[in-house]
Amino acid sequence: MKGPPLKRAFFIDEHEAHGLVTANARARHQGEAARERMCIVTRRRANDADLIRFVLDPDGVLVPDVKAVLPGRGAWVTANRDVLAQAVKRKGFGRALKSDTEPLGLDDLAARTEQVLRHHARGALSMARKAGLVVNGFSKVENALKGGKAYALLHASNAGADGVMKLDRLAGHMSVPVLRVLPHGEMGLALGLEHVIHAALLDGPGAARFLAPLRRLEAFCLGDVGSDGSTERASDPVLGE
Repeated sequence: MKGPPLKRAFFIDEHEAHGLVTANARARHQGEAARERMCIVTRRRANDADLIRFVLDPDGVLVPDVKAVLPGRGAWVTANRDVLAQAVKRKGFGRALKSDTEPLGLDDLAARTEQVLRHHARGALSMARKAGLVVNGFSKVENALKGGKAYALLHASNAGADGVMKLDRLAGHMSVPVLRVLPHGEMGLALGLEHVIHAALLDGPGAARFLAPLRRLEAFCLGDVGSDGSTERASDPVLGE
């Protein structure tokens, strides 16, 4: 049985995207010591930007607190779908949250977590656009890469292979990271267009902060990674250029 859907309070709109970045990412930006947390599954300590905090809402439903700001005792899990599945299977949340009963909403926890991560990623990309740090379209992205202005290369998860390979080769020469985490419709939604296949996050103030939610979404989706190393969903139609 599926747990109750997330309450509106656990979502943010694009105007709150500056608060997307965790304390760890802010600390790195400010030159402070990063905070570390321990994953309840792997028992390994890692920067809190690489984990997801979970808390119980007032109804006893487990919710992802990706901003790490909600009150109450939290349980930290490595940002990966498979690790989250292990936390549920091993009944780790009950122990970590010191609850007498297992939390509600475990059946669809992975789907709800990805939904929140995607929402935050879109919000960050939207704010990057408003800050003038995003270009889209094959030619503009190519020019940004050649000019050394690209901080990260972003493809729609269902982008056609031809354009992806051309830009990826260029990004590799420039040591620019490549992400494929949002389908064309979600990228378009974030950038105020019908759909976007290729985009580049430009180097500039705040670029690392805007990229952080996209990286965490990518890390989470690695649990569903395909044979080609992408996070492309089988139901997504493959787009041309």
